[in-house]
Amino acid sequence: MLRAKYKNFELDGVADGVLGKSVIGRIEAPYLVVVEAKKGIEAQNPVYQLYGQLLAAAHLNWELDGNDCQEIFGCYTIGDVWKFLRAEVSDMAGDRPLLKTEYSREYVEKLEAETILKIIKGIVQRHLYQVT
Repeated sequence: MLRAKYKNFELDGVADGVLGKSVIGRIEAPYLVVVEAKKGIEAQNPVYQLYGQLLAAAHLNWELDGNDCQEIFGCYTIGDVWKFLRAEVSDMAGDRPLLKTEYSREYVEKLEAETILKIIKGIVQRHLYQVT
């Protein structure tokens, strides 16, 4: 469950997966958020859910470290297709936070599983490097 209260709105939702700093089994500082698109009639574009989760995760990180610009990563899957993004969230205490995103190309799990794992490993290493 990721929750955040910004100046003019609140976010509350469940991500399908999160990587982050854990304290006593609870994620305190997420740095990768994963959203899986649902299939069927009720299927929705996962991008908007991911944006909300990234904003919530960035707010949690801001509460911990006070940095006004938060870098966070996300990805969404639709079937066996993965798409990654890097986001910067700033102006955390302002009326409206600013979310800037950069997207990767799509990766097909059946053909590019090794590449997908390398991307995830790179995100983890980048976070560990910044923490130490």
